[in-house]
Parts: sequence; structure tokens; C-alpha cells
Amino acid sequence: MLSVTKDDNSDVAPEIVRAYVDRILASPEFLASQRLTEFLRYVVEETLSGQGHRIKQTSIAIDVFGRDATFDPLTDPVVRMQAAKLRRALEFYYLSEGRDNELRIEMPKGGYVPVFHWCKPADKKEILAENVATATHIVVEPSSGPRLAVLPFVDKSGEPLQDHVVEGVSEGLSTALSQFDGLSIIAHHSTVRYGGASADLRDVGQDLGADYLLSGSVRANGERVRIHAQLNRVETDVQIWAQKLDLTLARENFFRIQDDIAACLAVSVGDSYGAIARAETQMSEAKEINELTVHEAVLRGYHYLMVKTPDAHESALRAVEHAIMIDPGNVRAWAILAILYWDAYTLGFGNGKHVTERLFYCARRAISIDPWSQEAHLAMAIFSFVLRDREQVMSSAEKIVKINQNASYVVGAAGWIMSLCGAFDEGLPILGESMKLN
Repeated sequence: MLSVTKDDNSDVAPEIVRAYVDRILASPEFLASQRLTEFLRYVVEETLSGQGHRIKQTSIAIDVFGRDATFDPLTDPVVRMQAAKLRRALEFYYLSEGRDNELRIEMPKGGYVPVFHWCKPADKKEILAENVATATHIVVEPSSGPRLAVLPFVDKSGEPLQDHVVEGVSEGLSTALSQFDGLSIIAHHSTVRYGGASADLRDVGQDLGADYLLSGSVRANGERVRIHAQLNRVETDVQIWAQKLDLTLARENFFRIQDDIAACLAVSVGDSYGAIARAETQMSEAKEINELTVHEAVLRGYHYLMVKTPDAHESALRAVEHAIMIDPGNVRAWAILAILYWDAYTLGFGNGKHVTERLFYCARRAISIDPWSQEAHLAMAIFSFVLRDREQVMSSAEKIVKINQNASYVVGAAGWIMSLCGAFDEGLPILGESMKLN
């Protein structure tokens, strides 16, 4: 984890600090902003010369932003506004091209004196949460999303045809759910031993190390089959979702019907706005940004996509940027961050400067982490759309559909962006099918 020398710049040689400042100022974010460049250079040089005590709003306003001696910070917020932009620019730099820098330069909130600290390369899995929230040293572990176990469905009819249905339902569900980004599915062979068991679901879930249990039953009357499924949260032993399916099952269409059952239930449970995502979003909505897991931060991004308000965008952006500092290898965080920057670009939310460069970086980063992630390919499709690269948009969208046709939201987004490129014959049917799924 990060080894930090907090509030003590004495162990960093000035020439080393200046070398790292030059790296920062060579990044696109700073090359495009003379104000941020001069601001960072000023506070660093004042600190290195032993004049950190005189770095105040008034001195910055006069020396950097050309204000005169009549400057009043109560009526002129220029320093506060530019300081907020500088902090955000530094945060993004260390999320992107500066992520491997051994020396970090930060400007803690509440003042304007920069802090220089070493990050030991061998300890880079720890995150100092103070960078985004508080001055408290908090270590947060990366999150791969909730763990779900699909228990063997119970046969409540005993008919011979039903035996085959029951055997395939839970296995097909496990396979279908494993294709969704953001879920960890406990191996089917680990849950088989609980088939027909009457054990307490909370005990079963704790034994499996699961956050959620998906269970159910199958009844048959001739070729008519009724399937009940329910989802329980292990920690609270509360049922959070249930669904009933009635269908006709004949031997000649057995496998197709089995696939349809798995697809219908998997979408309802595991999709971006499925039962688990809704439950996790509700449980985390009152949390502060520095309290969110990576998974919860991504869900905050998806919540924004439903409401599309400036406040929700700002909250989601801060949450996901924080998440990447916790787990810089999380593909979902990079992908949703690209989408958030896309909306900053198209809808004008927040500071719209340089968001296209950030979008490009996040999309490329996501696809480099996991080329089989649908969300990464969606980020790449958006990136390609901004570049007006129709061929790459179509390629990314087709990959999204191929990876998991049941991911209704992401597949629908693929059809939508294909249609934006004028490929209505390809895009609209995909969009329509995604709407039928969910």
C-alpha cells in the first residue's frame, strides 16, 4: 500500500520536485491551461524557497492572477475556484499518465501549500483516502462486486420431464449470470450439495461466502411448467426479489426453453439495473464518497445515467474517480468514468474543458484491462463515436452483443450508438430486443 510522508516536505530534494513538476506540466491537462500551470509552479517554488507560510489567497491573486492590492477574497473567488480545478487536475493526472510516479504533489483542502510525498513502488496497493475525502488514513480493499450463489432448484412435481428441467435451470442460470460485468458467481459445483436441503438460507450463504442466494422451485403439470425464483440477501436474510414464470415445455424445444428461462431470470437479477444492483444502490445511497466500495461507486455512476441531473453527475464523477484511486485495475470504474466524461462533453456538466482527452484515456484504459468487458467496449464505442470512426463504433457494438446478449442495458446502448451512426437496420433491432429483455 502507499507509503506517505504526510505534511513533511523536508526529505524531498528541490531538484527532484522540480523534475516531477515538469512531468505534470507536460501533460495535456496542464498544457491546455496556462492558469493552472502558473498556479502550480508558483506554490511549488514558494514552498521550495521556504516561503510556504506566505502562500495565501491574497498573495496568489496578486502574484499569479494579476489582481491588485484591493483584492478581496470575499467578493472575488478566483483563487478558490482555480484551486479546486488544480486539485482535480492533479487527481486526474495521478489516475492517468502519472499513476506510476514515485513522487506525488498534492494541495490539501483548506490551504494552498503543496505537499510532496513518496509512494514506494512495492507498496502501491494501499490508498490514502485523504486524497479525496478526509485527512484520516483509511485503507480500502478493491471490490469485484457482490458474490452470488445459485442453489439447485427444487423439484416439486416429481414428473420425469421435470427432472431434466430442474437439473438444467440452476446450471444454466449460473452460466448466464457469469457473463454479467460486476458479479462474482460462486461455482455451480460448490452449490450442488445444497440441492433439496432444508438448511437455513443464511447458514448456506455464510458457508458459501455469498452475499446473495438465488433459489427456486419447479412444478409441472403435463407440458405446463411453473418456475418460482427468489433472491435473498444473506446478511439480513431478507428476500429482495421474486419472479414467477409459466411456460409450455415440449421435448423438441427443451434446450431453447431452458435458455429462455436462464436469460429471463439472469436479466432480472444480474443486469446493470437488476435486482442486485438496485439493492446495492439503495444500501449505499446515504454513504459519503470515501465510504463507498468500488462496486458501489460504479453503481452511483449507473444511478446518474437514470436521472441525468448535474448534481447526480457531480456525485458520480467524484465517486468513480475515488474508486479508481482505490482500485486502478477495475475495468468497470474506468468504463463508467469514460461515460461520465462523455456526458460532461455532450451535456455540459461540470467543467467541460479537456473532458474529451479524459474520455479517450479512460476508454483505452478500460479496454486494455479487460478486452472481454462489455462496459469497456461500450466506452470504446463512445470514444470512437467522438472520433467519428464509424467502423470502430460498429466493431465495438458488435462485440458487446456477442459477449452477452442478455445484458439488456449495455446491449441496448450498443444498438443506440449504432443507430446514432446511421446504422438503423442493425441498431434498432438490437435496441428493441434489449427492451423486450428488460
